[in-house]
Amino acid sequence: MVYDTPANEYEYGLTSTIWEDGEYSQWFANRGVSIVGEPNYQITTLASYVSTSSNYLLVDNASGFPTNGVIRINNEEIAYSSVDRALNLLGGLLRGVNGTIISDHIPGELIYTDLPPVLLLDGGRGYLEPPKVTAYIDTSIYPEPTVPAQLEAVMSLDSVLQINVINPGQGYAVLPQIIIDPAYSVSFNDTNVNNLLNTINVYAPNLRTGDIVQYKQAPSGGTINKLVNNQWYYVGVLESDPVAVIALYTNYADALQDHDRILITSAGTSVGMTLNAGAKASAITSASPIRENNITIRFDRTTYNSAYRDWETGKES
Repeated sequence: MVYDTPANEYEYGLTSTIWEDGEYSQWFANRGVSIVGEPNYQITTLASYVSTSSNYLLVDNASGFPTNGVIRINNEEIAYSSVDRALNLLGGLLRGVNGTIISDHIPGELIYTDLPPVLLLDGGRGYLEPPKVTAYIDTSIYPEPTVPAQLEAVMSLDSVLQINVINPGQGYAVLPQIIIDPAYSVSFNDTNVNNLLNTINVYAPNLRTGDIVQYKQAPSGGTINKLVNNQWYYVGVLESDPVAVIALYTNYADALQDHDRILITSAGTSVGMTLNAGAKASAITSASPIRENNITIRFDRTTYNSAYRDWETGKES
């Protein structure tokens, strides 16, 4: 099946009558993916010794962890309430949850978790009410899902704590983008950009160093050189009085240390660019049982070991 004009006799569009045949009709009716998560997922490995009294632990790679959750190391289940992606650290541990036995753990042990359908990577802050959450695909390229997903934000004070899936949806042609309405937006023009220092002057009393923002070019198409439309960046607040002087970075650690600022430049002619501050999330999908496979995201490539070995004469495969 193709979404564009079929190029040969072996390709068929969405409106082809072939999908009415009994051989294909069930597959066509249940095609695509839903937002369903991934249980018992090997997400990374332990990088530090953990005693029975430890209240934090280090991992090989914390980039794919939800902002809070439960992990399993050997037979112990451990809840955590914070993730430091710069230090690869899980903090606020609650040991031995669900009646499991608290035990020591050594570096290299595998860490498993139940990935939620919507992986909250940053809860943002500054929300006055729960934001709208949408599973988005570009319908100018792909067909609409047969059943749209329904999602809702669960709040903790002014931050998003998690995203609940009311309906996982059905028939998404590609992995949908999770769009969470921002807590607030900061507008600026080309004239607010300092080309020498790679900074932006904005009125943004709520911004703090380490916040994440999504850059949006102007409705007219005007943009700032080196900034990518819809891309997320970390903020470093260099000055805050009388207006904020900020720089943008590709990772949290650089924002904290003011290291490797994004080299932004402007011509002084564009107006109406924005930085949207808020929560960030990603969808976890599966096509089972339609194609009998699970579509998952491996965040830590170092944990992969090939299951293949060289064939040897006289030995069973």
